[in-house]
Amino acid sequence: MKKRLSKKSQIVYCGPTVSNGPVIKSCLLLFIEPIYADMATKKLATQKPHFITRYLQRTHRRVLTIYAIFASFFAYFCMCGLRRPLTVVTFDSSETFGNTYLEIKTAMILSQIFGYCISKFVGIKVCSEMPRRYRALSLILLTAIAELALLVFGLCSGDWVVIPVSVNGLALGMIWGLIVSYLEGRYVSEILLAFLSCSYIVPSGIVKDFGRLALSFGIGQSWMPFVVGLPLFVFFAVFVWLLDKIPEPDTDDIAYRSQRTQMKSADRRRFVSQFRWGMLLLILICFFLTAYRDIYGQEILAELGYGDTPGVFQPPKYRLR
Repeated sequence: MKKRLSKKSQIVYCGPTVSNGPVIKSCLLLFIEPIYADMATKKLATQKPHFITRYLQRTHRRVLTIYAIFASFFAYFCMCGLRRPLTVVTFDSSETFGNTYLEIKTAMILSQIFGYCISKFVGIKVCSEMPRRYRALSLILLTAIAELALLVFGLCSGDWVVIPVSVNGLALGMIWGLIVSYLEGRYVSEILLAFLSCSYIVPSGIVKDFGRLALSFGIGQSWMPFVVGLPLFVFFAVFVWLLDKIPEPDTDDIAYRSQRTQMKSADRRRFVSQFRWGMLLLILICFFLTAYRDIYGQEILAELGYGDTPGVFQPPKYRLR
């Protein structure tokens, strides 16, 4: 790590470059900056891939594929535990939002969808520009915000519930994109993404059953989402740690696909311009096919007389006992 002094006594090193100012500031910088540079040098010299990463780099591609499916599937599965239980919460049909005719549950779900939708648009920039080293930390911080929002939801009542619910959706909207960043650009990306897609189909019913089970133990409806989400948040952090150990695509992956780099504004505009009609159709189809089932499944089953059954959202062979 080289350091040199220019004519303006400016220190150049592998860290932020700061010009001289007052005498005291200059003395502090002359003392602190070389230490910073030395620490950076030692860190780079001693930094080695984790033993899991080294093993996955050496082993057969099938092992890497199974490992990536396992880590990504359960990471997103656990994330659903911080979002889906809210749809199990029921309100008196006479409770309306403010002075409108909108039921409070409808307003609550719409606020979560609104936050989730805004997050998706923000994620177009954030996820495409996110460096690899910040992904895991970003995933954990976003889910922590979502879990704190559920804590606030338990403390709120009346019309105020829409605020923490919208924050919950806003925090969770970018999780999918960040997880996909670990899986794209590989020889087996289609297989990895196919299994990951199952992670938002399968957990939808299971997590709702967790919510019904929690309610059957006497946990209040306001606190049920937080109680269900808390242990799943811990497991989520574990699976994100495992996901972060997946090595970067190797030379064969890059040769078969292409190298995945951070997308800037011009790259994103070109991509959207090329695929805009296909993307629009996919968004509309997914919205109309899944929204009604996921949001109002509890009410539909309640009208059929199965609303209080803990395992009603799962196939019979997988029901909770």
